[in-house]
Amino acid sequence: QFDSLCDLISFGLAPSLLMFQFVLSSFGRLGWIACFIFLAFGALRLARFNVQSSIGQSNDDFTGLPIPMGALLIASYVGLIGDYEPSGLSFLDNFHFFISSKEFSSVFLLISAPFLAFLMVSNFAFRSHKSLRLKSIKPFKLLATFVVIVGLVASSPFLFGWLFFLIYALSGPVEYVLGWKKAKNDEEIFSEKHDDDHEA
Repeated sequence: QFDSLCDLISFGLAPSLLMFQFVLSSFGRLGWIACFIFLAFGALRLARFNVQSSIGQSNDDFTGLPIPMGALLIASYVGLIGDYEPSGLSFLDNFHFFISSKEFSSVFLLISAPFLAFLMVSNFAFRSHKSLRLKSIKPFKLLATFVVIVGLVASSPFLFGWLFFLIYALSGPVEYVLGWKKAKNDEEIFSEKHDDDHEA
């Protein structure tokens, strides 16, 4: 329970205050309502996860967007705006100039707060690290892929971090629309999972 409380403070309250202080305060009541929804839905997401853990339903893909991923999406975006160094690549610098504009950041965060909140309490399936099948990948290919990822992230940590978290946040609804993953219903989410279910 203390772990969930810490998660709520770190990944719910902190990004909500960050969004509000960064740009959403200019929207007045609408801004703090958007931040409150993010915080409240984050609390609901953590509560549901605790219930799932208690009945053995937390070993598969995540049901709903994990609250740390939503928080990291917000934090990496704000970090990107304040800590970007020109790369010398015109398309990359122009992209940063566009997403760091006052108009884009205001609209992006005002939409992101309730959208991420909805994804957190949704029944969309999001892939978990537990579902990765790394053993099926050849060690050399895995190492080469890891080196490329590290190189990209090192070149612009906030940019590629933001893009990664954004893609992950969109992956749940996209996979649902494409039919790759089905959304769970409430009966599946809250039905107790027995040992026989794991063996089936």
